[in-house]
Amino acid sequence: MTIRQRFASLVEWCEKHKASTAALVALFIAFVGGTWTVTTWLMDRRKPVEPTGQTAILDRVEKLAGEKALLERERNDLKRQLDEAKKALPRAADETGNRSTLEQAQRELDQGNPALAERIFEAVAKTREAQGKAAFKEAAAAHRHIGALAYLHDTRKALAAYQRAVELDPADADGWNMLGHLQLRVGEFDKAATAFQTVIAFGNRAGNREWQSVGYGNLGVVYETRGDVNQAEQMYKKSLRIVLELGDKEGIASVYGNLGNLYVIRGDLKQAEEMQVKSLALYEHLGRKKGMASGYNNLGIVYLASGDLNRAEEVFRKSLATFENLGDKEGMASVYGNLGNMYQTLGDLKHAEEMHLKSLAIDEQLGRKEGMASDYGNLGVVYHSSGDLILSEEMHRKSLAISERLGRKLGMASQYENLGTLYRDNGDLPRAKEYLVQSLALFRELDAHLDIERNEQRLSEVQAELDKQKK
Repeated sequence: MTIRQRFASLVEWCEKHKASTAALVALFIAFVGGTWTVTTWLMDRRKPVEPTGQTAILDRVEKLAGEKALLERERNDLKRQLDEAKKALPRAADETGNRSTLEQAQRELDQGNPALAERIFEAVAKTREAQGKAAFKEAAAAHRHIGALAYLHDTRKALAAYQRAVELDPADADGWNMLGHLQLRVGEFDKAATAFQTVIAFGNRAGNREWQSVGYGNLGVVYETRGDVNQAEQMYKKSLRIVLELGDKEGIASVYGNLGNLYVIRGDLKQAEEMQVKSLALYEHLGRKKGMASGYNNLGIVYLASGDLNRAEEVFRKSLATFENLGDKEGMASVYGNLGNMYQTLGDLKHAEEMHLKSLAIDEQLGRKEGMASDYGNLGVVYHSSGDLILSEEMHRKSLAISERLGRKLGMASQYENLGTLYRDNGDLPRAKEYLVQSLALFRELDAHLDIERNEQRLSEVQAELDKQKK
């Protein structure tokens, strides 16, 4: 059965069972990477249509578009930091008497193992800090290099390194910018906003338009992640004005992509497609293959939202092929996850599992803990849908354990909700209540309004069943 035929069958089913168009659209919006909460109604038609987890259209797209914007900006900013660390490594090895291990450190770093390089920079940082205030800038630079190297495999270590960097050199915009990314990753939204506002302030004082643009764009991501679409749009447009003034075509393409995601959230798919097409055209003009790959994914969001699944699959495949040609395994893992989620919403659990397992294999190879958390969560959804509640629970607990270690509050909240929903469907109402309470507490801490409303409703239903059993 083709994707168009699958979509037509779903439309027919929704009409037969009086399901809303919004519920149908929500299914196909929900494809981008990130940890899914359990969605069971498609696989069990005896149950009423329920926008569980992030399936509700505004809730899901709001978060996932924010994660998409964050990912693209993180990758750009992190690449600059990693390039600086690689350039600084030979000098650091000389300073610390590690010249004999330099070649090995560089080789391991290219293979995705930064441990030896991190130890070299740690030795530099220790030496420089011991030399006193005059050497603090050099110590801060070493901590920034440690943070960049640890960024993709150890969030807590990276966060501590960048925190120490800004303490030693509070006038360095790079340190504040990367610290903000990490704070946003672990759910410290207020701190992240302060970090990005600091970057803007540095740009204002120095007349550095590039830093102003970076700060406004990243601050927009904070607002978007919080669900404040209007404020996010203001920040993105401020960033856009600057990159247009600078003639920074790559920056323009990035902002167009972010604005396109916002228009999807608002349901303005015509405007969203216009922005994503402009973004993709710029990346193609510049020959930026990685940007093109990301652009195809962004455009796929629009096609899925409008129900044009043939075109959606087409751009996913283009994205995957481009990432494969680049040897970009992280990008490949992301697309595999997206395809898995698409198959999941269509009820093709065999292909969904296959895609998520491919994504997981790459993330494990790269040591990408966040990616692994998403993969385990997605697999948990698939196994829940197939009726294997034991394996589903195992996957969700693996996802939760990683999110807890990384301090990813949103991931933790989502997995608590997954487990609560799992226990509710399995008839274990006391445990369902326990996990939903934990999920609700975290969502309140994150000020995630739609999640709060949904969890309050779900918790109320579970409590009502528990009260009924007592009578």
